[in-house]
Amino acid sequence: YDGRSSVKSMECYDPVTNAWTNLAPMSVARYNLAAAALDGRLYAAGGHDGNTYLPTYLPTVECYDISTNTWSTVAPMTTARFGLGLVVMDGKLCAIGGQSARGRSSRLSSVECYDPTSNTWALSDAMITARCAAGAVVV
Repeated sequence: YDGRSSVKSMECYDPVTNAWTNLAPMSVARYNLAAAALDGRLYAAGGHDGNTYLPTYLPTVECYDISTNTWSTVAPMTTARFGLGLVVMDGKLCAIGGQSARGRSSRLSSVECYDPTSNTWALSDAMITARCAAGAVVV
């Protein structure tokens, strides 16, 4: 055991009360996922099930609605990936890099973007260098 574990729980921190509150859990436990907020909703993408020996890599994406405290699934990414970056750009979620299986050779240079109005993912221009566990930000 290497200390990894997948979780489906979600907690919300309130800085005014300095307290954490449990919110509705995701439908799928995930480890090494990415999350980003778009249009007042939180999206959790990819990751894997946390199994150290035979992990299942996830293409799935869930969307959290704070007004109803519920998660729903949206279209899956075209590639199962963990250790990805997830950013919002031009009203879309962009999943960047990550890894698709064990080993350095499975690192990804691909980028795919999710359009919430059509509930679809489409490949975008790939990075020059494949990356996993890299930070991502839009400037």
